[in-house]
Amino acid sequence: MMLSRNAVLRCSKVATGMMIGVAGLSSSSSVRCQETTDRGTQFANSLPELPPQCKRFYLIRHGQTDWNKKGLLQGGSYDIPLNDYGLEQAERVSRELSGISLGVVASSHLKRAQQTADAVHQKQPQAKRLSFSNFGEMRFGDFEGKPIHEENGNKSSFEILDRQRIESPDEIWPGGESMKEVERRTQEGLDGILESHKDEKHIAIVAHGRTNEVILASLLMNDVSKTGNFKQGNTGINVIDLDEREKSWSAVLINYIKHTEV
Repeated sequence: MMLSRNAVLRCSKVATGMMIGVAGLSSSSSVRCQETTDRGTQFANSLPELPPQCKRFYLIRHGQTDWNKKGLLQGGSYDIPLNDYGLEQAERVSRELSGISLGVVASSHLKRAQQTADAVHQKQPQAKRLSFSNFGEMRFGDFEGKPIHEENGNKSSFEILDRQRIESPDEIWPGGESMKEVERRTQEGLDGILESHKDEKHIAIVAHGRTNEVILASLLMNDVSKTGNFKQGNTGINVIDLDEREKSWSAVLINYIKHTEV
């Protein structure tokens, strides 16, 4: 295995026949190693210590796609892969998280999230690799595949309707879904992870811009109409803690993107 300069290996035993990955990977007994970079160590050390009654979630947006670059709305229906810069961003975020021993690396079912999560998992082979359609991007219906902003600087039809639906989260996009529907399905995904992986303390989820905004507004403010407070950059990292004793969520870090600026 090729290691980056100054990388550290953290090794864990993999039992015969253990299932790993989205589709599952069976192997004979072997040692698989977590690769930790200098940036990963610095990032991990910058975070506050996790209280014993808490779990820590790392909610990440996928890397850049060509449609992101062109300002086209992908939504939940268009499965667009990462472009070259998006793949580079995915590698950068994987290095940033490499100092944290993740127990789970989950993602939405869409390629752009899958590719980003796969890069994270490559440095974290001890983690369970999962995929959930619950974390797919919001379905914007008839507006998907179209430009988000008008070139003349005026507000587009999308921007006008988007504001209306944020303020009225039960309203459904024509041919799509509502903010409340996104809230319900993502909560089901979170509940599934918490139920199936009770012993894991550090969990990464790679999802999408609007999906992440809904999750953060719901968990931290109990109000999905507050999504505007949580803008998400490509491979932005959100760190949020779940206090299992108090059944409450708290923000540690929102939309951290320093790894994209180097």
